[in-house]
Amino acid sequence: MGLMTDNSIVTSAYLSSLGFSYNSLFGYKKSGWIDEFGRGAYCKHGQNPPLEAALSALHLQLKKPVRLGGRSALAQRGFLHFVPSRETSATIYANRGVVLPAWFKSKFSESVQLSATTFLPPSIGVSEASVNGFQILLSDPERAILELIEQVPRTVQLNECYQILDLMANLRAKLLNELLMHCTSVKVKRLFLLLAKDLNHQWFAKLDIQSFNLGSGCRVIDTGGSFNADFNIVIRPWREI
Repeated sequence: MGLMTDNSIVTSAYLSSLGFSYNSLFGYKKSGWIDEFGRGAYCKHGQNPPLEAALSALHLQLKKPVRLGGRSALAQRGFLHFVPSRETSATIYANRGVVLPAWFKSKFSESVQLSATTFLPPSIGVSEASVNGFQILLSDPERAILELIEQVPRTVQLNECYQILDLMANLRAKLLNELLMHCTSVKVKRLFLLLAKDLNHQWFAKLDIQSFNLGSGCRVIDTGGSFNADFNIVIRPWREI
């Protein structure tokens, strides 16, 4: 089948839309040309497609807005080379209500963390990118760092976010303003601005902080931390490494 490249995934729904019948697919499988990757998907015989191939199939064939985000997107963008990380699974984001196909769940449920958070609009700060030869949806750096901060303190330490943001001297202030304007998480906005003010990259001066809704009242991020009056939060020292 010319539609299949090495390590790619082709969904049965997509093949059906191109006119392939169940009988023809059964014949290809019986002849040893293709394998059933899972219920509703196929790959070349003997191959084990990676996550990027699966995300590409979801995006291009099934039109599902599922993307690589957070720390995983930052890694693909080149911001984690000098930052230690204990992450062993990829972080993917899907719009609320998106149903992942059975083949994806059976193959990748143990190797990915799925998030359906809605603190940012789904269409802002997301672009298509080539990762290991596969076209996938990927959070832009400006969005990805906010997605990472959203996980503080549950699964991410703020000092890790600080180390990563320290490397992000060329963020786009226009996109940051748009994201922060629409961000519904007061915690994310306060923590991001706390780190950004401390690092004082050139783009920080271009942020329209007065237009961001930073809420009211104190936010306790770390019990036993110190009070930061600038952003009304209780937090442990974030420069500790």
